[in-house]
Amino acid sequence: LWKNGFGIETRATSNLAEASSLAAHYAESLNLKQTFSQAESSYYRLAIARESLKLFEEVLGHSKKILEWTDKRTKNQLADKADMLQATAAYQARQLDIETARDEQRSAQWAFNVLRYNSTDEVAEELTPLNTETIINIEAPKKADVTDDIKAAEQNERATVSSNELSRQKA
Repeated sequence: LWKNGFGIETRATSNLAEASSLAAHYAESLNLKQTFSQAESSYYRLAIARESLKLFEEVLGHSKKILEWTDKRTKNQLADKADMLQATAAYQARQLDIETARDEQRSAQWAFNVLRYNSTDEVAEELTPLNTETIINIEAPKKADVTDDIKAAEQNERATVSSNELSRQKA
């Protein structure tokens, strides 16, 4: 006789459905924001890796010129053998820097393509190079009063309370 008295069971069912759908909505909203953040981070990582590789290649060219110049000076006995060894070591260090930069670029390309569901590790598109103006115009994320993960947790709590009330009414 008292089952669903004053519509308690109906309200609990309604609250459960509403809270569950809102929790799913907030969870997906958070997931979307995180995916966008990962994509943006991956894009900037790749852009920086490409710029770094160009810079290291330029430095390697300068290092090679210094090595050749030191080699000529050493052959003409205008420099010590130690100067030649130092120039050679600097050139080899720049070659290692290039290999490290290439590895970072390959890794950044792979991470960038994973987010685009692309299985290759080559990115054919030209990325906008980062310059001071671009970096200054990047906006910091605004602090939200209540984030989507907190909203989802609140709705999950509401769903649990409604589920408990529904179980109590059925019992």
